[in-house]
Amino acid sequence: MHPIRAISALVVFATTVLYSTVSTTAEKSSISLEQNIQNGAELMFSDGSIYEIAPADRSKTVFWLTPIEVTIEPSGDPNYPSKITNMRTKVSVNGKMIKAPKTT
Repeated sequence: MHPIRAISALVVFATTVLYSTVSTTAEKSSISLEQNIQNGAELMFSDGSIYEIAPADRSKTVFWLTPIEVTIEPSGDPNYPSKITNMRTKVSVNGKMIKAPKTT
């Protein structure tokens, strides 16, 4: 096999493994919206954490009703560093944690 083809095959394999691992991990670490506070200004999740939602995104979260599964990942925004995605509608908003999750 030509070295370029071998490298291409390795990249495709590694990418496939990476993305399949990410989706499996997200399913196992799912969290759900427990309470929509102040018309979407804050969201409380099943782990007890509370996030303040970026003002520009509050028009989206005002309509989020419980229970909704969400994923939380880095957003890249220094002011609202978390990207919260509604798994039902696939709509994402930026937020920042204002109360840490409950510890067990």
